[in-house]
Amino acid sequence: MLDGIKNRIQKFLLEKATVRYEREVYRQMQPYEQWIALHEWKTEKRSETGKETEKETEKITVVRFSECGGAFHVSRLDGEIIVFMDDYGALSSRALDTISHSFEEQSVNLVYADEDYYEDAYGKRSKPWFKPEWSPDTLLSYFYLGSMVAVRKQEILSLQHGNDENGWVNVYDLVLRLTEKCTPTQIVHLDEVLYHTYYKNQEEFDFDLWMPGSGSEFQRIKLEALQRRGLAATFSQEDTLLYHLKENPLVSILIPSRNNPAILKKCLESIKNNTSYSNYEILVIDNGSSGENRLHINELTKQFGFRHMYRMMEFNFSAMCNYGVEHANGKYLLLLNDDCEIVQSDWLERLLGQAMLPHIGAVGAKLLYPENHLIQHAGVTNLEIGPAHKLIAMSDDQIYYHGINRMAHNMIGVTAACLMVEKKKYLEVGGFCESMKVAYNDVDFCFALWEAGYYNCIRNDVILLHYESLTRGNDGEDAEKWMRLLAEKTQLYARHPQMKGRDPFYSSNLVTNAREYRCNYLYEYEKTDCFTPVRKLDQLPVMEENESLVISMENAGLEKIISQEQKRGYLIEGWCYLRGMDNARYQKKLYLIKEEQEQINNSQNETQNETQNESKKPIQIYELQPLPRVREDVTQTFPEELHTELSGFVCRIAADAENTDDTKESGIHLPAGTYTIRVAVKDSCSRQFLYQDLTQKFVVE
Repeated sequence: MLDGIKNRIQKFLLEKATVRYEREVYRQMQPYEQWIALHEWKTEKRSETGKETEKETEKITVVRFSECGGAFHVSRLDGEIIVFMDDYGALSSRALDTISHSFEEQSVNLVYADEDYYEDAYGKRSKPWFKPEWSPDTLLSYFYLGSMVAVRKQEILSLQHGNDENGWVNVYDLVLRLTEKCTPTQIVHLDEVLYHTYYKNQEEFDFDLWMPGSGSEFQRIKLEALQRRGLAATFSQEDTLLYHLKENPLVSILIPSRNNPAILKKCLESIKNNTSYSNYEILVIDNGSSGENRLHINELTKQFGFRHMYRMMEFNFSAMCNYGVEHANGKYLLLLNDDCEIVQSDWLERLLGQAMLPHIGAVGAKLLYPENHLIQHAGVTNLEIGPAHKLIAMSDDQIYYHGINRMAHNMIGVTAACLMVEKKKYLEVGGFCESMKVAYNDVDFCFALWEAGYYNCIRNDVILLHYESLTRGNDGEDAEKWMRLLAEKTQLYARHPQMKGRDPFYSSNLVTNAREYRCNYLYEYEKTDCFTPVRKLDQLPVMEENESLVISMENAGLEKIISQEQKRGYLIEGWCYLRGMDNARYQKKLYLIKEEQEQINNSQNETQNETQNESKKPIQIYELQPLPRVREDVTQTFPEELHTELSGFVCRIAADAENTDDTKESGIHLPAGTYTIRVAVKDSCSRQFLYQDLTQKFVVE
């Protein structure tokens, strides 16, 4: 009978633990649901049919795209504001009020907003599309304004528009015409989700890959728009605009290089063998190659016909670029790293066609790692933590976030590893800042172009291979270089204070510290200011060592500081699970165990017996409650194990705790020394408590 009661109790406890476990797994797998709960304070009201309530006021008329096909006439519509929207979705309950309010500013002529996707018929929302502010070149790539756009009727009455049977085409055409007469301030992006696309079969429709306005049926109106602007273009096989060159300007290719003749030669060979555009010159800016290497480079000048601009000075990338520009004869400049390799013949024409547009500042290329063709650069994004490369080390075989790694997109910056700009624009903003010698000088330059009214652009259809930092090493691998990097980041924002934490081409609703494009909801384990509770113990709990505990420790030491505002902390992270068991029932604990020998002064008066009788300090024990983390990779690697989704654990410990009172868990300051790391799991359904001590040590400075 007692066994039966015990079994029922254990079953109850296991069910309770499983529910708690699955609830946390679901929470961590649904960041957008958490974002909605955090950001959308007003509940969406839905009708009994499951669709949003669409209300029309005297001020606003809502028109479906299907109603805009053929002989569509705007003049027949009522209202001061026309909202065009896709047929396969609905406005949010607050959309019309929000749109109406946005048009209260009389100068506003066009408004668009963010959108998402009804994952099922019950209205579960997913796949948000958080859009950039006004991006003229992105709009010519595809209709990034998306499923809903609102315009002031008075401003479109005089505009001609297409007579295509496809309403999407006509609305796109109308928007292109309207934006040609608008200033950027008259085009407003509302960073709210105001439209929801209805559920569709996932096999037929992938919202993440959706690029409305791309494809052959939209090409005609794009070319007509360019013709109105005095431009001409054709389309590549990948549906990218290739601008016709009105002239054949000289392009000066500037290659900073020092003591790398073999690498430089590979770069020069790739230019020579893979460049169809012929009107270019090459200047190699050398800040002090050694005698032998200098001779090798001089030999290369005979083979490739470039100018070797030798000038002994410390490494200062900005100064080297400015020095090269002083001696460049070209109307256009191309900054190129010596560790880049050209792999497509029309690369220069594509960059040049974009750079010749009057509104364009810097134009960049997509850079891939040569060994595996993963993405190294697809534009610079200015995150809260500072300038960063999104999608880094991700496969370019896939399309991400509405084609962000395809076609042309406006970005706040592009890397100087391959950057083209008109020379007069380079000089207009003062060139590269020479006090920023190594890092962020290209971002500073792109910021300056943006502030001068120009748009920077990444041409994802121009692909180079980049061997990245072969010349001077990787800044992130050296503590001194890393601190210099932080100092130059501080200088960057001192020069451009309005840009700190702001990027007009990257929504604030997108995550600020990850390479992926996803909503800006951070779990506790992702927050650098979220520290793990630490408790000092007098003795270790009773537990049993067990080899069935599978552990992988990935970090155990000081966490890298990514901004000067970040508090110093220690990071312990990895994953573990108990082999052959239901891991939903186990809770993780970490222990840091420190034991030291007390040193006794060995003076001449001490006896041999006293020297040998060394006493031990008490063992110092600290218990940590790690933050759980979903690790899908572990689950995929060990599919036979049960409930390994939450196998990940993260602990952050403040290195400089303001409160060092050991009675307060959050304020414990670990004494300096070397600690043994003990990973333990406690069964919530029994008294079982298992552990393993790691060979890897944890060092507190």
